[in-house]
Amino acid sequence: MRIISTRSTLALLVLGSLAATLSAADKKAEAGVFEQQLRSQYTFAKAGHFGKISAAGTTVVIQQDGLNSCPAAASMWYMNIFKDGQRQRRGMREAMYANSGNLRTVEVGEKFYISKLEVKDNAVIFYLNAPETSNGKAAVFFQFAKGYQTSVAFSDVLQTISRVFTLEGQNENAQQPAEVAAQPAAPAAPTAAVIPPAPPAPPADPVKIELGQTTEQVVAAMGQPEKMVNLGEKQIYMYKDLKITFLNGKVSDVQ
Repeated sequence: MRIISTRSTLALLVLGSLAATLSAADKKAEAGVFEQQLRSQYTFAKAGHFGKISAAGTTVVIQQDGLNSCPAAASMWYMNIFKDGQRQRRGMREAMYANSGNLRTVEVGEKFYISKLEVKDNAVIFYLNAPETSNGKAAVFFQFAKGYQTSVAFSDVLQTISRVFTLEGQNENAQQPAEVAAQPAAPAAPTAAVIPPAPPAPPADPVKIELGQTTEQVVAAMGQPEKMVNLGEKQIYMYKDLKITFLNGKVSDVQ
């Protein structure tokens, strides 16, 4: 009995260790997918000597005041840190930059190019260069909880970023429906007869996800996932409230 008990204990320890290893691998893969998704949102500018832009990239428009930039030719970037949507003041370091005349306040509405992006396990850091070297450069450090790539929705991360800066044209596109609605409506053409409204459409059948369905069937029913983890024979599709695991292209688990 003692031998059997010892073997059982060893088996449980091995299985627990294997599960922890697989979980860590899944999280690492999800973090990699997160970084790829984020990088795909932007085209990075190239900055040459003294911070002069040699190739333009994605243009962003500053939405929050209180950011600072340093000269384009400076050897180091001035880091603007944001945590929980609030800018963190840097005390003596900020005062030192300001007193040396190497700090400029960035105005809301100013435009910058994204020249570099770093994704860390607790932060996303953007490096911004102004189109005119006289307006300098600025780094924006978005601080998150450690491991946020697998615990925070990708859309929520983008929303946090958009409070500080947005892609050029985003605000204009968001305002278009209101502007169109504000225009006076054209007079309606006279009609010969009143057409009764069509009967309401019957409610749509609920989406059903079943074991054995293919990835094509799931995408046709659910649409494209927010995140996708590719582990070879095993794939994981992450939806807003659903996690679907495929094995060899067929549903093997739904959570």
